[in-house]
Amino acid sequence: MKLELLECLRLVTDSYNVDVRICSLGEQKQEQGENEPAGPRFLSQGLKKLSRDKEGGVLYVICDSFDEEYCMFRLPKDQAAVIGPYRQKKLEWHHLSEAMRKRSIPASVLEELETWYNSMPVIRDYEAWMNLISSICRTFHNTEKTAVHFIESELETWEDSKWTKEQQEEEAVSMKLIEERYKRERDLMNAISTGNIEEGFRALSGLGRYKISRRYMDVYRDHRNLLITLNTICRKAAEFGGVHPVHIDRLSAKFAKLIETVYTAEDAARIRSSMVRKYSLLVNNYSLKGYAPVIQKVINYIDLNLSGDLSLKSISEKFSVSSGYLSELFRKEVNSTLTSYVNQKRIRRATWYLNSTQMQIQQIAEEVGIGDVAYFIRIFKKSTGKTPREYRNMLHKKEAENCKNKEIQ
Repeated sequence: MKLELLECLRLVTDSYNVDVRICSLGEQKQEQGENEPAGPRFLSQGLKKLSRDKEGGVLYVICDSFDEEYCMFRLPKDQAAVIGPYRQKKLEWHHLSEAMRKRSIPASVLEELETWYNSMPVIRDYEAWMNLISSICRTFHNTEKTAVHFIESELETWEDSKWTKEQQEEEAVSMKLIEERYKRERDLMNAISTGNIEEGFRALSGLGRYKISRRYMDVYRDHRNLLITLNTICRKAAEFGGVHPVHIDRLSAKFAKLIETVYTAEDAARIRSSMVRKYSLLVNNYSLKGYAPVIQKVINYIDLNLSGDLSLKSISEKFSVSSGYLSELFRKEVNSTLTSYVNQKRIRRATWYLNSTQMQIQQIAEEVGIGDVAYFIRIFKKSTGKTPREYRNMLHKKEAENCKNKEIQ
């Protein structure tokens, strides 16, 4: 009869995908499963109570701080049936994070906890479940009623838990990995500081091999903060590459805003790649490494004052050097006359306005520091092969074609 009841119990628990184990009360504790995290050490409380319950007929239901639940009752020969773990409902993320916060459990084990608790079967009809288990317990002990005792159990202190020991071991083992990760970060900085996009992507890929423990309960915040760290690394690399802080700050601010829109790992990966590419391009376009100090100042001044007076005479007076000296030194170091360089920068800025705004041609000319529209059109055509209007029409035509191709696809 007892064997038949045990088989019946197994059939019931199997139908709910819940484990059932037969434990010795002599040990007064349940061995922890190999794949369980801190695990249900609190089961020993219920087993101790069962060992003192010589009559039987009592069903103990034990629940921990994260709503992990077991039930157990006494069997003959100082044994107990332990049923679980299971949950009454799916674990809510905010519940888990709040419970961890109250118990000072580090966020580095959040993923492990989340995986463990969400792997448990969920009992949808809890009342029917309890009636079935109570009925089997009652039949086992041939009693009319089953006394159900609920035990709420707290996790043991974090300092004494298995997690802490494992974490300490991981920290000892991971020291070498951390050193390697920092070397990869230096490789990334070196690649960006020299404007080498290919090497930058290679270093970024190498960094991806090193898993960084989750540091925040909020997974979105975790993605974003790691991107903020990368933005800082890239920003410093561009500075080492000789880019003026104004240019760096503009790009950094754009990424800072973009980072706050991240909600998925895919979003984060896309922004990481974009950072490496755009900071490397920033170095290629604005690095002043190797130039004489006065030429560095002149180039930065030109880049930041395209709408102003950038004649050779004006710039010479600005930096207290003779026009002849500045003209000769600029041609020698930049391999271009100062006037040609200024015009090149102004045309590049004008193409951006044509592509990104609906400003009139005359307004664009004024924005880039050229008051004579005819002169602006002439040097623009000389540089691009098209007038500003033709250039804008070409951009609109390409955009229309791209839209049409997307519709066809």
